[in-house]
Amino acid sequence: MGATEMVVFTSDDNKSFKKIGSQTYPETTDIALKSIESYEIKFEPVKARYIKVVLKPSRGMPKGHRGEGRTPYLLIDEITVE
Repeated sequence: MGATEMVVFTSDDNKSFKKIGSQTYPETTDIALKSIESYEIKFEPVKARYIKVVLKPSRGMPKGHRGEGRTPYLLIDEITVE
């Protein structure tokens, strides 16, 4: 449950985006786990006006979960750019 991949893109015109980094994460299958997860990605510094962050959710809720087989929601609270 949660994200399995993060991909970051940048752009100067908000139309043409260039992929600057990606990171995969292990899929969690523990249905009892209730936590806030943090995802981090590192890449070479770039200058850009716009940033697009794409998080890909796990394939489905694990067996035994009341939402078994359904795609989980990803709720984003904060994105920090350094």
